[in-house]
Amino acid sequence: MNGVREARGGDGESAASVGADSLLDALPAGVVVVDALTKILHANAPAAVMVGRDRAELVGSSAVDLVSRDTSWAYATAVAMASEYSGVVMGPLRIELPRPDGRRVKADLWATNHLDDPRIGGIVCLLVRPSVTMGLGDAVVSLAAGQSPRLVVNQVLEAIEGSPLDADAALLTVRGTRVALVGRSPGLPDMLVEQLDEGPWFYVAHTGYRSLFPTCEEMPEPHGVRARDAGYGAMWVEPVTAKVRPTDEVLVLWRRIPGNPSPNELRVLAQVAAVLTLIPHVGDGA
Repeated sequence: MNGVREARGGDGESAASVGADSLLDALPAGVVVVDALTKILHANAPAAVMVGRDRAELVGSSAVDLVSRDTSWAYATAVAMASEYSGVVMGPLRIELPRPDGRRVKADLWATNHLDDPRIGGIVCLLVRPSVTMGLGDAVVSLAAGQSPRLVVNQVLEAIEGSPLDADAALLTVRGTRVALVGRSPGLPDMLVEQLDEGPWFYVAHTGYRSLFPTCEEMPEPHGVRARDAGYGAMWVEPVTAKVRPTDEVLVLWRRIPGNPSPNELRVLAQVAAVLTLIPHVGDGA
């Protein structure tokens, strides 16, 4: 794609040339440009990471082939409608992107038609990872509508897969020396929630302090080996606390990327715990 120029001002100041590819790669979202037959003309780096493929591999392939069969209709609909309405933004439509490693990444698709623009010559598709905050909002709406606690818990755990946490999670109940699994993310491997009778969740439940394990090597065994074998790089263990009364639930997050949470991730993690305390099953420790 052509470079773009950004004027820096007068008095003889030169204009700074910035590569359009660099700008697109800096976006916190995937950008894919397709032709009228959905052949990919361009993909930015975040889009390639999202689908787990090399960018060079994407260009020239069909975008529909990257979308799960369950949601390919949504992609095709957005592109088809965008091709009929020049300049009109269509979306969002929720799609799933199967990765070569077996994971299915959810994304919200927006599309707008720039086929007649010689500088672009295609339909621009924006792929945005669902946010944890929006998922929590859906869970709160379900709770207010009287949906079952189990359904709401599952909505919260699914929301954790979104940005910025990008994690799989399990909700545990810890009572004394006993632990029980309340719920789990759809993609969480079985091996990570087996043999839970030993683990950092006991300390977290009894003290109310979170425990962070930024690498598999720092996790207690056998959890470190299991996390590494399952492709994870970090584990965060968060107490589910309420201001008015203690709870005995603990939230365990597994992340693919090693490291401790950023201040923003800690803020969102606190929001997740707060919503969990509102759910009757969680909030009353039942």
